[in-house]
Amino acid sequence: MLFLKEFRKPRKFNSYLTSGPWNIYQVDLFSLSRIMKYMGFEKKDVEASKGPWVLNCIDMYSRYLELEYVGESEAMVFVKQAFKKILAKMGKPFQVQADDEFNTYKFREFVKIEE
Repeated sequence: MLFLKEFRKPRKFNSYLTSGPWNIYQVDLFSLSRIMKYMGFEKKDVEASKGPWVLNCIDMYSRYLELEYVGESEAMVFVKQAFKKILAKMGKPFQVQADDEFNTYKFREFVKIEE
């Protein structure tokens, strides 16, 4: 007896093509409080603040990940300091992709100056 599998459309993925490593970085901020909540920390400890914050940076070619602690505040001053540390480790990319939270004039000017 022959069993046929039902045909399903393949999932659509967003693929980013890059010519080589250290060319395109994607950056984002995330809060450790969500991880703490998942790990079972006390509710009062997690809800006391939305931080601490961590900046992550991923090289799109090699998938190399670098994390840098930002602190309790997600102020752009601290984010820029963390991003400087990441650039010192990973090198300067050709392009940086980020969420709207990074779409501020000050951060864009900072990235241009660092080139």
